[in-house]
Amino acid sequence: MKKLSLIILGLLCGGIMLPGFAHAQSATSSPNMPSEFIKSYQSDITVEQNGTLAVTENIAVHTDGSTIQHGIYRDFPTQYADNLGNKYTVDFALTNVQMDGHSEPYHTAPESNGIRVYIGDANVVISPGDYSYEISYTVTRELGFFKDHDELYWNVTGNGWQYPIEAAGATVHLPASVPSNSITANGYTGAFGSADKNFSSSSTPTGIVFSTTRSLGPNEGLTIVVSWPKRYVHEPTLWERIGYFLEDNSFFLLAIGWFLLSFLAYFVAWWIKGRDPAMPVVIAQYDPPLNMSPAALRYVWMEGYDTTALVASVIHLAVLKCLRIEETSGFLGRKAYTLVRTGESGGAEEEAIIPRGIFGAGENPDRYELSSSNYSQLLAVKKEQMEVLKKSLQGKYFVTNSLYAGVIACISIVVPFGAVFLGILPKAVIVLIMLMTIILTVMAALFTRAMKQRTSEGQDLNAQIEGFKLFLSVTEKDRMNFANPPERTPELFEKFLPYALALGVENEWANQFDSVFKQLAQSGQSYTPLWYVGPGFIPNDIGGFTSDLGNSFASAISSSSTPPGSSSGG
Repeated sequence: MKKLSLIILGLLCGGIMLPGFAHAQSATSSPNMPSEFIKSYQSDITVEQNGTLAVTENIAVHTDGSTIQHGIYRDFPTQYADNLGNKYTVDFALTNVQMDGHSEPYHTAPESNGIRVYIGDANVVISPGDYSYEISYTVTRELGFFKDHDELYWNVTGNGWQYPIEAAGATVHLPASVPSNSITANGYTGAFGSADKNFSSSSTPTGIVFSTTRSLGPNEGLTIVVSWPKRYVHEPTLWERIGYFLEDNSFFLLAIGWFLLSFLAYFVAWWIKGRDPAMPVVIAQYDPPLNMSPAALRYVWMEGYDTTALVASVIHLAVLKCLRIEETSGFLGRKAYTLVRTGESGGAEEEAIIPRGIFGAGENPDRYELSSSNYSQLLAVKKEQMEVLKKSLQGKYFVTNSLYAGVIACISIVVPFGAVFLGILPKAVIVLIMLMTIILTVMAALFTRAMKQRTSEGQDLNAQIEGFKLFLSVTEKDRMNFANPPERTPELFEKFLPYALALGVENEWANQFDSVFKQLAQSGQSYTPLWYVGPGFIPNDIGGFTSDLGNSFASAISSSSTPPGSSSGG
């Protein structure tokens, strides 16, 4: 693409000013000579070092008074769009308008893509004859800057004249520092898109001179191309180009402003309603605070519910001997799990839901296979457990403030699409709006989470949970700093394993007992858990067993509580 200056296909799209300002061609007075025509169209173009073009056009016309009655008008396109619909604006400024060497009345009017300059007095009818019009102006952002050269691609006459042009030409002046032997010249003549070269060019002390070698018919023009080495004319910097782009495409500034305004609205809402009270000093403690279940502990700690709470509940019920986990080899060697009813009862309210919901149906009411085909029972249990935890804990220990986040999210996302729909923003920015929607949606999700606010009671409980988590995740070295920690035994490992999994530190908890189980194995004291049956439990690899619980078993619980085809996570 010959730079954005291809602009110029119309930059000088001229016309003749009629009483109704309509383009028309009059009848000719002889078979070979039109009665009205452009005798000469000459343009003098100076390329300044800052990239501005100073242009003077001399247009000599002949009129018999049939259509050219008051003067002429010239169209200067200044608004263009790239392939993505982004605007590109040329700065155009008139400096002088004359007719036959003296100032002539003129006025301008906006066009859909630029400016129209009317030269002449609408109340004065000019006599038939020859007239010379001179128009001087400056334009910016008309040069092309390429990797190995800079370029002026300029449509001298435009292709909108409905009168023939007997002769057309242009002289281009470059900065004096440009070596004359490094300048190349090219050009085209004819109708729009023509590759004809009915012109001559030469280098003179005053510049590069172009002249047509035949007359131009209606809607034909002269286009010139002048190239020179880089660094002789100022090329806009990256920041200057960004500035031009944002100036031309103000909707991008509106989009950025809307994004910042949305962020500010979220921040203010968080500052007022989402900040937690100061948390007390965290002190290690060796028991779950308030004797809460693993699921309840996780719900308060996470300020919400997820599948891990259900996984921790199942393991806790197994440790309490309310059910047993049996591992077998499934399809393609994958681990399969079955939950078996033991007849014992216990656990917190949110845990007792599980055996009550999965046992008692089917051919074998005392066994429940963890499989996606059996999802309906565990899915119902999952929903009920979430409601029980929500009812007993949410509001007391934390509030979601979801209304604030939801209202801001709706406004911030809906308004940009509404602006496009109502025509306030151009449809070309739909890609920008889609990108904004993605960013705003992610921001809404983050702030929805951030808007959850702990109560004072909840923050006190959270400090206790963090203290218990510290005990579960401590290293051997740091454990020495604890005051009278409980003795590490297999029973202690089992007791707090569900809590470690609920708080995401099951591997750290297992590492504390690695030497304990290895010493038992070496001494011949075999340890076999009553709550877990299968090849996955290896006494001298307690870390591998714990990792399996956090991965394979958790994945089985997740898939067994999710409808087929839905997304799930362990």
